[in-house]
Amino acid sequence: MSRANLLIELGTEELPPKALRALRDAFADGMRRELAAAQITFGHVAAYAAPRRLAVQIDDALTRQPDQIEEKAGPALAAAFDADGQPTPAALGFARSCGVAVDALERHDEGKRSRLIYRATRPGQSLRDLLPQLVERALDTLPTPKRMRWGAGRHEFVRPIHWLVMLLDSDVVEGSVLGVPAGRQSRGHRFLAPDPVVLDQPADYLERLMAAHVVADFDARRARIAEGVAAAAAALGGEAVLDDDLL
Repeated sequence: MSRANLLIELGTEELPPKALRALRDAFADGMRRELAAAQITFGHVAAYAAPRRLAVQIDDALTRQPDQIEEKAGPALAAAFDADGQPTPAALGFARSCGVAVDALERHDEGKRSRLIYRATRPGQSLRDLLPQLVERALDTLPTPKRMRWGAGRHEFVRPIHWLVMLLDSDVVEGSVLGVPAGRQSRGHRFLAPDPVVLDQPADYLERLMAAHVVADFDARRARIAEGVAAAAAALGGEAVLDDDLL
């Protein structure tokens, strides 16, 4: 089965600063959980958070679910056929509930436990079709006790959502999340880079945003701020006293 790299970014109004790390981690955990529940295997997951965005980048995601074998147990063979071998109402009713003829049912022989069995193969769904609902379910579990509505819709999130990126390799995943349609346009710094940031593939994400004056990696951004504060203090002959809660 084929695999592809995945990028999901939600662009929002300014998120609560103290909640950024928790929102980032919860979004990544939610996507891992939803993909696993859908039997979509995947590789490395990287999570990002900045004041106006949450994002996850997922490598080597399976692009289609495995086919599912559906099996349903029916009546015992002794109750399914009469003395002449004709199907009884029990067999006919079971076949009807499965949407098939009695001849399409299988006989599972295990002595006294022998019974009719309905077995069918259900084709797996593509990740493209599944992704919008997987993302919405992951967002529903984020630690956001207070949610907001925006516009004329009834969707709710911690802050209004203004853009959505969903890429599977170089292709946009069609669909919407919380009423916002997906595309490939992100946004950079509100004042220093007001033009849209076009993402061709997931691997472009950090570099393109950096060029637009956004450090999307939460930990890297904190480190840069700490280094800058320390350098400024040293230039004045002092030493910075850093408060972790303010970084």
